[in-house]
Amino acid sequence: MENGFANDMSAATFLPELTNTNALGYLSIIIFNFTGFEVICTFAKDMENPTHDIPKSIILGGLTIGAIYLFAGFGIGAAIPADSIDPDYGMIVAVETMVGDSVL
Repeated sequence: MENGFANDMSAATFLPELTNTNALGYLSIIIFNFTGFEVICTFAKDMENPTHDIPKSIILGGLTIGAIYLFAGFGIGAAIPADSIDPDYGMIVAVETMVGDSVL
């Protein structure tokens, strides 16, 4: 907090560059991150009112997943310079960079 953000945090930096074909490759990763929240449908027989509870659960699950990813992504982007973030091991390397190699 004393030194400010590690990256430019203006609104324009949060939008993908559609001219870069590599940016579209991350779409599958984003979609994969949201899979699984529909599993709540397997509990329909145990619900009192599944027609009300299932849509509510899917919406709340999607919002919760989105909020967690936004919080984690913003935190990593604020703490670590973009050129130091490993695209393959993102979260592991980000935490290792923030706390130091000796902790992990």
